[in-house]
Amino acid sequence: MAILSTLLALSEPTGMWETIIRAFEGFTNNYILAIILLTIIIRLIWAPIDTLNRRMSFKMSEQQAKMKPELENLNKKYANNPKLLKQKQNELYQKTNSKGMGSCAFMFLFLALNMVIFFTLFGGLNNMAAYKIASNYQELKYDYANCVVLTNEYTNSLSQETETFKDYQNLYFKRYSEGEGEEKVDYIGLFKKDNNEKVAFMPYQTDFSTKRTETNEEGQEVEIIDSTNLNLTAILKNFDEKKVVVDTKETTDAEGNVTTENIYFTEAFQNVAIEFVKIKFNENKENFLWIDNIWIADSPFERSVFTYENYSAKVGAAKIEEGEEFIYNSFMTDLREQEGRVNGYLILPVLCVLASFLSMWLSTRKKKGQEAPVQAGGKFLKFIMPCIFGIFAIFYNSVFAIYMFISQLISALLIPLQNYIINKWNDHSKKKEEEKKTVVEVDYTRKF
Repeated sequence: MAILSTLLALSEPTGMWETIIRAFEGFTNNYILAIILLTIIIRLIWAPIDTLNRRMSFKMSEQQAKMKPELENLNKKYANNPKLLKQKQNELYQKTNSKGMGSCAFMFLFLALNMVIFFTLFGGLNNMAAYKIASNYQELKYDYANCVVLTNEYTNSLSQETETFKDYQNLYFKRYSEGEGEEKVDYIGLFKKDNNEKVAFMPYQTDFSTKRTETNEEGQEVEIIDSTNLNLTAILKNFDEKKVVVDTKETTDAEGNVTTENIYFTEAFQNVAIEFVKIKFNENKENFLWIDNIWIADSPFERSVFTYENYSAKVGAAKIEEGEEFIYNSFMTDLREQEGRVNGYLILPVLCVLASFLSMWLSTRKKKGQEAPVQAGGKFLKFIMPCIFGIFAIFYNSVFAIYMFISQLISALLIPLQNYIINKWNDHSKKKEEEKKTVVEVDYTRKF
């Protein structure tokens, strides 16, 4: 079993949005630029539909305003007869609101499509985030596994590990290539810093599984494959059990008392291996401005390097192979302490709330002395929608938060243009109605 299969069924998501985002990422070579470009295109394509929906909403609002006095009169006149009141109200609706059902149906369809886009893209980006988190960890595991196996093979040939690691601060792991074309081979080596002497090396591997034969109860020989995780766990536990002292260090407490502590082989190896792992970590890290990891939330409650529990929750426990927790904690805990930091400061959630509120406010502000149309759901949405966007931005990945912010910001910026188009559209419609009315009146007078 190759190390590639450590995360069970790990494969790049192939959904519609994931495929589109990868295509944009290939063009921009940056996931953040890809999502910003995609968001702009989505909003521009959606803008004509949004404009039509806003115009229908405005006309319904205008129609309801005209009906309001008559409805109030009916309520007063038939207050003691609810059945007749209901009948009269229906007659009024049929008389003055013949297109209301069609408008409501369109607005419901508009809202439904909006929700489909929102939640399918949300799901796609969550799948992409889980994949990126898992694959980034897997790359780190490649490096660490090679350090483990190289060290184990080399020290097994020595009488004591101290021969290599007593000067651990002068050691470093390095990945390098030799040969060209089909002959090119990647190696991992253990070097000395002071003179770049190569202490040990081996081909860089991605499969540390082994095969062995055992005899079962029926006396038959069966082939057993020990997985990468099983072998790495055995080597690491062997490191722990050796308890070989390679150095000592002195620590001074607050009262000035000096204490001498032993540095064991495992700690020495770990210090050297983590420095190697940190190189890949910083190469693969996808950050954006103040956000250290774009695949998790912009939040001071998230760290850019997870605990195993958080990692398991992000990736999904069902996709993690047995024994992963021990291997993960054997090096990711040190990496978390050295390289992990708060992933953000809630800036994106705040921006999402502000952009959403601005968009909702602009869409419901007064214009031309009238109340602008309230989008399906009423004025309540002006306050609840920004909160929903903020919650999504706090608890899910920063890439989706950026999508929400850019989407709401573009919507807000487009509203003045949409209002201008709607006003011109309405003026044109009123002009045509007046012309039609004039023609009808002329034809009517000619009959006499």
